[in-house]
Amino acid sequence: MNNLISPITRRAILQKASALALAPAVAPLGLGLMGMANAATQTANDYKALVYVFLSGGNDAYNTVVPYDPTNYDQYYLRRKGDVSGNYSGIAVLRSKLAATALSTKGLPSGMQMALNPTMGGLKRVFDAGRAGILMNVGLLKVPTTLKQFKDRSVPLHGNMFSHTQSRDWRRGAGKAGGWGGQVADLFLDDNPAASLSCINVGGPGDFLVGGSVRGYRTTPAGPAVVSALSSGKLFGSAAGAQALDALIRQPSDHLMSDIYTAATRGALDLRQTVLDKIGTSVPAKYASWFPAASGGNLAAQLQMVARLIEQGPRLDMKRQIFIVGLGGFDKHDGGDAPHASLIGSVSTALEQFDAAMMGLNMANSVTAFTGSDFGRQLTSNGDGTDHGWGGHQLIVGGAVNGGRFFGEAPVTGTGHSHDARGGALLPTTATEQLSVELGRWFGVSDADLGAIFPNSRNFDLHKLGVFKA
Repeated sequence: MNNLISPITRRAILQKASALALAPAVAPLGLGLMGMANAATQTANDYKALVYVFLSGGNDAYNTVVPYDPTNYDQYYLRRKGDVSGNYSGIAVLRSKLAATALSTKGLPSGMQMALNPTMGGLKRVFDAGRAGILMNVGLLKVPTTLKQFKDRSVPLHGNMFSHTQSRDWRRGAGKAGGWGGQVADLFLDDNPAASLSCINVGGPGDFLVGGSVRGYRTTPAGPAVVSALSSGKLFGSAAGAQALDALIRQPSDHLMSDIYTAATRGALDLRQTVLDKIGTSVPAKYASWFPAASGGNLAAQLQMVARLIEQGPRLDMKRQIFIVGLGGFDKHDGGDAPHASLIGSVSTALEQFDAAMMGLNMANSVTAFTGSDFGRQLTSNGDGTDHGWGGHQLIVGGAVNGGRFFGEAPVTGTGHSHDARGGALLPTTATEQLSVELGRWFGVSDADLGAIFPNSRNFDLHKLGVFKA
């Protein structure tokens, strides 16, 4: 086989293989692979990071950002209260519990006020400090769409409306494969000496980090994946066995494909050691103080690892990094308000603690975290929960955010209005790609490249949300 490939081609293939890193898709010895290509087109001189917090299942936006002014609250409560017989309590948050989390009205229509769920006091503090904002009624759209156009199906729409499969479209870039995080990261590879660390998955959906050249480095909240025999120095109790395994992994081969496989595995192991050398094998005291809620693999623990990696980014001469974390369980068709309140409260706590870490590292202006979810949910209760919706509200956190305010168009609370797709499920007034473009532009992506990654964005009036400070 070697005789069929020139030495120059062979060398090029091996050079690419040596840059491979960890990803969840392919697994030699539990380690995945990531290939590098010469795709970079952007130039960056400073450090910036994007952190995608994906809430799987369809977060209930109505019980995350709750109408608080009397008029809108009454409409909200009417559709979410329990029945008069007392058989169930409903899923409405009582207005008396919202006073402590009522928010500034900046960006809202006159007379409207919103409050966060009572469990979200942490995010309320970040919002009040001007480092968090809320984008209202954002969802999947291909073109600006009216209610009549939606009902008539007279404009192009994303497939499988109100289905969990739309979760994938939230993360997708141009084309049918991959995600926009990976496609954005492709553009900055020349600016990242440790190119394999351009995209890092600490617990979210990995497809977001798949680009043309990158696949995403996978780590856990506790640290990079481990080949236990190599880390412990023993294979089935034998030190000699572990040494033999290490030698087998690292030895070159005369067979091209075997040599490529070995180079990829060796590169992954070396990269893992590079990460461990930087972040250490135990949580530093300052991170334990910033993230008191970190436990196991929860969202706070995921963001704690992201913060530790972000601190090392500039020390590795990285210019751009993209991360994804995630939390599931938001598909609440039943169970009342308490399960959702607990989940969204943990999101608030994790984001507040992440903000504290970025402030402590003096990197808040260089890092933006934002949420996404499959869809919003219906306003009307199905009795003890809510069914699938469409548009919803998303959180944006960071020192560069024009915070303490709302972005986009605030929806009317109720049913039967011009943005009620069904049961109070909101027809979005802002497309997901509008948010993605603003994030990408802050990140340093050119308008031309943004148009290529987000082809539907050309159908919308862009750069008007005002998410970031001038």
